[in-house]
Amino acid sequence: MRGLYIFELLRRESAGAQADIIVAVTISGMANAGILAIINAAAQTPATEPIHLRLLVLFLITILLYIVALRFTFARLGRIFERMVDQIRIRLSSKIASSELPALEHIGRSRIYARLTHDTTVLSESKVLLTAALQSSVMVLFTVIYVAILSPAAFLSTVVMVAGGIQIYFRKNRVLFSSLERTNEKENELFGLTTHLLEGFKELKMSRARGEDLLTDIRRTSGELRELKIQTNDIQNSKFIFSQSAFFVLMAVMVFVLPRLIESFGRQSTELVAAVLFLMGPLSTVVRGIPQVTKADLAASSIARLESELDAPSRAPAAPAAPAPPLPFERAIELHGAVYSYPAADNGNFTVGPLQLRFEKGRVTFITGGNGSGKSSLLKLLTRLYEPHSGGVTLDGTPISAENVQEYRELFSPIFSDFHLFRKLYGMQNVDPGRVEELLSEMHLSDKTGFSAGTFTHIDLSTGQRKRLAMIVAELENRPILVFDEWAADQDPEFREHFYTKLIPSFRDQGKTVIAVTHDDRYYAYADRRVKLDLGKIVMDTQETRRA
Repeated sequence: MRGLYIFELLRRESAGAQADIIVAVTISGMANAGILAIINAAAQTPATEPIHLRLLVLFLITILLYIVALRFTFARLGRIFERMVDQIRIRLSSKIASSELPALEHIGRSRIYARLTHDTTVLSESKVLLTAALQSSVMVLFTVIYVAILSPAAFLSTVVMVAGGIQIYFRKNRVLFSSLERTNEKENELFGLTTHLLEGFKELKMSRARGEDLLTDIRRTSGELRELKIQTNDIQNSKFIFSQSAFFVLMAVMVFVLPRLIESFGRQSTELVAAVLFLMGPLSTVVRGIPQVTKADLAASSIARLESELDAPSRAPAAPAAPAPPLPFERAIELHGAVYSYPAADNGNFTVGPLQLRFEKGRVTFITGGNGSGKSSLLKLLTRLYEPHSGGVTLDGTPISAENVQEYRELFSPIFSDFHLFRKLYGMQNVDPGRVEELLSEMHLSDKTGFSAGTFTHIDLSTGQRKRLAMIVAELENRPILVFDEWAADQDPEFREHFYTKLIPSFRDQGKTVIAVTHDDRYYAYADRRVKLDLGKIVMDTQETRRA
């Protein structure tokens, strides 16, 4: 049944406030019916008589109760909705942080962004109309009870027609849900294309044909989304018109049919017509709320699917309450027949391995090979961002498993080819600003950015400069193993030489282990060892004649 997930979320979030909300909604519903009864009673007073003071006082008290209860309901449910959305955002962020890289690569950034932004926004924006629909549902209930008191025949007619209308309405709602689901998928597709437009802007400016092809896809997808939204809007309009027409038919039954079938009905016809007119407002709110419930439930179910996908592939234990220290590293890290195969949908079923490698402490290893040979995949296996599908990784003879993988990862300071540079030095406390300024000067970045309160003042730099800033972060982390994926590729000749002739020897002198992917054959002699890959396999593993 549609809508269950969003209401289950609300039920959990309002666990401590359900009684208050039920009382407030009941009071406002009863007050609504009371206002109708008082107005009908006052309407029966002849115009020649003075206004009945008791009815006026009752009206004022009743409307005050209605306003207070309604304000309380909106305020309480508004807080519940925002707390629910906040917890969803935090929970999703935590699951993303504790997930594994292959899972995120398979899901895709566009879907994750859409769930964290679009779907949580839909849930947040639905609170007003959903709260009003809930309130109106109770108002409808008490108004119908008032109709039953006035005339059982009118009550029966109202219930039959409303029940029949609801059944037809919900049958149409299945079509609406299907349309909304297709619209949501098309919005995700358009979001992904817009991401390409922004992230690939430089490449698009360099090729008009590429830009036009992308814009063609955007126009096509946007047009399809437009038609889906028009179709969805037509369905919603049709449902709304149907609900309004049903009210008029109900009034016609009470005016034209029931007085001729029931002799005594005429005496209550005025009050009953007023009750039906009074009923139209809250029932229309309920009708308008159904599409919003459908949208909110679709957003909630999309978030639930993402959460299940984030949960399923992760076999790592929950993160500890406090960061654990890295494992001791005394001798070597070894890959024992490690194999990783990409899913066909992700990377053409490319397989890396089996890899049999030993990385000794304090030594410099260069990883070489052509594009697509598996170099970056080797680094992800080594750092255990990828879990081997077969074989394994050991540290000083100790197998790395789900239980100790995070402590193992704490040994590494990697700079991957697709690295992300954080403005703030997350995870590092009491960083010496003087040391940071010294490193900025060494990397010729003092005139490009500064450092204040644990944060770099400016990171909108060239790729080479950002890599130098990432190198500064790696030096500040002071971890025993440094991993570089084509770090020198975006550097000018001066810093390329500085990397190989100064930085790498300096790291070796500090006893650090360096593993670097490189194509710079003129600097191979600065390594202790060179491993060459081709098509995911080791084709050469040699000791270099190290240059002093």
